[in-house]
Amino acid sequence: MTGFDVPQKGYDVVFMYSNAAQGIPDAWRFDPYGCPGSPFVKIDHLAPLAIAATCPSFQGAVSSLQIKDVNFVSPSDPSGFPRWNIRVSLYNAYPPGIAVMDPGVRYFLGRFEFDHTYSVPGAGTVGLSCGGFEQSMCFKLAQAEYQDLSGVTRNFGRHPGATYISFNGPEGCVGPTPTRSTTWGTLKNQYR
Repeated sequence: MTGFDVPQKGYDVVFMYSNAAQGIPDAWRFDPYGCPGSPFVKIDHLAPLAIAATCPSFQGAVSSLQIKDVNFVSPSDPSGFPRWNIRVSLYNAYPPGIAVMDPGVRYFLGRFEFDHTYSVPGAGTVGLSCGGFEQSMCFKLAQAEYQDLSGVTRNFGRHPGATYISFNGPEGCVGPTPTRSTTWGTLKNQYR
């Protein structure tokens, strides 16, 4: 995160991913019951020592509480993404808050590391490997918000859904983009 100067006491980052068919091959099943499963994904909220001097943790040095989750999109999820997409969430709260932020500093929000030790191209073998690693995958930002010191949740100003990265080619990112209701002010702020 760069250019941010608003006092805050928490943030969340949520993204969804799937292949071009809006499904999840076994190699990307990092949900609790998938192959390889939850133990093979790591979500960091603190900047690694190697970059902490130049990209400090967004939460600063205050203590915090996190919720980190990788699972299928819930039917009640307001994002508009299909239920068979995977939802990756990092919620980080620090009640003491951060009163001063430097807009000239680049801050670390999170790192999401997927361990593909058992991933293979093709079908895979039950109990030995997780197939479908060759497929193109698309990772789309669904939510990026912070909580100001008064407790109001606000968007970081990034446009959810329009921000994505791909793995193994952009083919997984072709197709409809989910929509969600928004206000004119939110839409207008994307282009400032």
